[in-house]
Amino acid sequence: MRKYCAVEHLGLWVHIAWALLLEVSSVTSGVYHQGPHHMRGFNNTFVPGKHSTTFSMALQRGIPCEMVCTNSADGVSCKNAPPYHMNRVNGSDHHRNIISHNRDHSYALGFVQFARGSFFLSIYDFSPSSGVAGSSIWTARGPGHFAHGVVVDEFATLSFLRKGILELRNSLGTLVWTAGNPKVLAKNLEFNLDDGNLILYDANNNVIWQSFDF
Repeated sequence: MRKYCAVEHLGLWVHIAWALLLEVSSVTSGVYHQGPHHMRGFNNTFVPGKHSTTFSMALQRGIPCEMVCTNSADGVSCKNAPPYHMNRVNGSDHHRNIISHNRDHSYALGFVQFARGSFFLSIYDFSPSSGVAGSSIWTARGPGHFAHGVVVDEFATLSFLRKGILELRNSLGTLVWTAGNPKVLAKNLEFNLDDGNLILYDANNNVIWQSFDF
């Protein structure tokens, strides 16, 4: 039995669409769907557009493993990470990047330390040239419109599971936050580094959860 799972034929793939420095003048073939945050081409691949930078990870049938990212003092480490580099440029002890881009003032997803040993899962503006992060534009929160951010500790984990949901657990393994729809299986996780939106899609590319709504 193969022990690896980050291969397209086994059902796990990732594509990072880098920002183009020059305007894309034409596309020679294909039929594209222009969504609010990205452009897609054949086989649900991501087509880079001007100033469009997207990290995407899809789960398909038969996938034997799940991506689990752990918050630690040495930086975030991800088990079963995609075969492509997630471009986690160096953050700091207070901003530990899970997904980020090597361009100033693009958004990053990571663990933000607000007190010694206490962290939020957040999305924030990040400038790798200086290692400085801006204010968070989104933070994982408990239920309710006025809920506070969910606090986790060192060695907390963020997981994208086979059942199609995101789970945040503390170091004891206690579930403290989840995202997704238990009635609709998410097939794709997308993080747009240009606008900071974290999105879960179903098999038909319909949005079933996005951070912009919370």
